[in-house]
Amino acid sequence: MEFLAWWNLIFLLPGSVGILLALLAALGVGDDHGPDVDAHVDTVAIETEVEADLEADHEADVHHGGGGLLADLLSLLGVGQVPLGILLTMLCLLFGFIGFGVNQLLAGLLPVWGFVPISLGAAALGSLFLTGSLARVVSRFLPAEESYVTSFEALAGQTGKVVLLCSPTEGYAQVRDRYGNLQEVHCQSLEGRPLQKGQPILIVEVQPQERICLVVENDLER
Repeated sequence: MEFLAWWNLIFLLPGSVGILLALLAALGVGDDHGPDVDAHVDTVAIETEVEADLEADHEADVHHGGGGLLADLLSLLGVGQVPLGILLTMLCLLFGFIGFGVNQLLAGLLPVWGFVPISLGAAALGSLFLTGSLARVVSRFLPAEESYVTSFEALAGQTGKVVLLCSPTEGYAQVRDRYGNLQEVHCQSLEGRPLQKGQPILIVEVQPQERICLVVENDLER
């Protein structure tokens, strides 16, 4: 079985992207505040693309009242619990590792067109499940180990902008905490007014148990 055959490259390339993201975060490229803060800052462009893709992929669900389900699915994946840069790194690494591993196991048992669909399915499902599980574990340690990480409750009064809509009044926002770190939070309009992508918002209340931020439009940044 050729190492660089196409059926391996479809897993090796995403895995390589994951390694590159991890190295950039570890080296602190492009930021002076250390490697962990860099995970927030260096991946903003990537996060924006992912959020745009997510919004486009689920636009039909949003218009038919599927915002709650979409929010649950994103939460299950770990969105809002750890920075999207970390999620992307884990997702790419796990997808590549699982897919390549299954390829090696099945290559001697099935023809190429027999084991590739199995490998793709295993990589997709396995990486999604494990990324969500690891995100929940990582989120427990971030506040305890890093002094600059702001608690969820302390986000009240902070400002940011809406980056992803799950429904007309619910979505995800990027918010700068008091240390200047970029965080992704699940937000909901306090007044029931429709939110818009890119809209500046102010967090006026947080619900720690549901991990939801109640927001209003920030007129000062318009």
